[in-house]
Amino acid sequence: MSAENNTGHSDLGAKAFTGAALMVATRFSIRLLGLISVTVLARLLSPDDFGLFGTAALALGFFLLLKEVGFGEAVIKEKELTKADIDTLWTMRLILSAITGLALFLAAPFITAFLKDPRVELVLQVMALLPVIDALASPASSLLLRELRYGTDFLLKSGNKIVRVVAVIVVAFMIKSYWALVFGALLSSIFGVIISHIVRPYRPRLTLEKLDKHRGFAIWTYLRSVALYVASTSDEFVVRSSANTAFFGLYHISRDLARVLIADLIAPVREAMLPALAKMQDDPKRHAEAVSNIFGASVIVGAAITFGIVVTAPELVLLLLGDQWTAAAPYLSLLAIGCACNAIGEVNQSSFITAGLQKKSAASWALRSVTYSAGCIFAGLLYGPEAVAITFSSLSLLSLTIETHYMFRALKVETSIIGVTFRPLVSAALMAVAVYFLPVPGHWPLLFILLAKISSGGILYGLLLVGQWKLSGYKRGPEYTLYKNLPKKLRKLIPLQIAE
Repeated sequence: MSAENNTGHSDLGAKAFTGAALMVATRFSIRLLGLISVTVLARLLSPDDFGLFGTAALALGFFLLLKEVGFGEAVIKEKELTKADIDTLWTMRLILSAITGLALFLAAPFITAFLKDPRVELVLQVMALLPVIDALASPASSLLLRELRYGTDFLLKSGNKIVRVVAVIVVAFMIKSYWALVFGALLSSIFGVIISHIVRPYRPRLTLEKLDKHRGFAIWTYLRSVALYVASTSDEFVVRSSANTAFFGLYHISRDLARVLIADLIAPVREAMLPALAKMQDDPKRHAEAVSNIFGASVIVGAAITFGIVVTAPELVLLLLGDQWTAAAPYLSLLAIGCACNAIGEVNQSSFITAGLQKKSAASWALRSVTYSAGCIFAGLLYGPEAVAITFSSLSLLSLTIETHYMFRALKVETSIIGVTFRPLVSAALMAVAVYFLPVPGHWPLLFILLAKISSGGILYGLLLVGQWKLSGYKRGPEYTLYKNLPKKLRKLIPLQIAE
């Protein structure tokens, strides 16, 4: 029986990491579309346009917190899920989404008066439709992830992203206005609802029959979501309160590019791992080992991308956004570390949830939100936007370290944080230094310069990481798990003498 259990957990772990790899690969493809969208729009729209939409998105994000009841997480984590459970969660989300849309619509004039930009009001009132539209979707994605059907879920999300990118670019060419971003978001939501019911048909029944069962989880999820939002956007609120719309557009696109290049490539790990960890809840040792490997895998990916962005930010901004955005490069470098740490912190939430530490998760993000807000306000008042970006990244790194240390102790993880992060961080730092001093001819086309830095940096990072891992005797951990779950053809290209 023990052997069978081990085999089952091994298969589950393999499925989870294969799913995570597939989700990262798929998300990377989607992000390429996103980069194309940003590249095109940055040349069609002005910093003022992006600043206006970014302002509206910040306000919308705050109001969207009203509907956060952890619908997807609750569907995935429940050991026994009934139709009544899904109907109750769906009804809760629909009611709160309607309240959210109405609240945003009514608050639009007051937000406009505070920001002193009359264009914001109509944009917010139109975007108030988004939460209501999204709430009509089928719980297709959550059910697919619960069943570990990652491939179908990828198609669902990829299709939605393609529609949004195409819609935004087409409308931007037609009207060359910030309305392209608004219409793109609306069309994406409408298509998302339609395709969700095609992929996984769902006939909702308005009921709150299981409200008592899910109320506690919903409350703590809501509190965590509020704290997460405040922590993740505190720097933008501080900058927006003291800057004009055009400058905020510059800062916002730096943040958005950091999300595209970093956060959206790490986030799929959480989506893939939550259903797998949920099935390990009855085996604390396996769960703790998986938690350590998930965190380590996130650091391996995050460190490589983050340090790479820091040393290639000027080329990235110039190539992707164009000459009018060159002032965004320093902010991209400064914000990269903060975005990566927050993304890994969100991955940690899967571990907290499946370990029954939902309250601790909410408390962790509440502490972050207070710390980030106070730090960013202080930095903004005394020193300005650059200091805000530095403070945001510094506090993100500190908070992630403290949170992970607590999580490892609470779950009795045998490995230390240093043991998991030392090799990827050293490899990434050495890679960044090497890329910075890489003798690339200045007369080369910008694309070739960037490709030379990315390719040489990627190869060097891989060699340094594997080299250090070899010195440790190919110790089992994140590197081992990632390597053993690579496709066989790819492993043949990287032959390592690792004992099974």
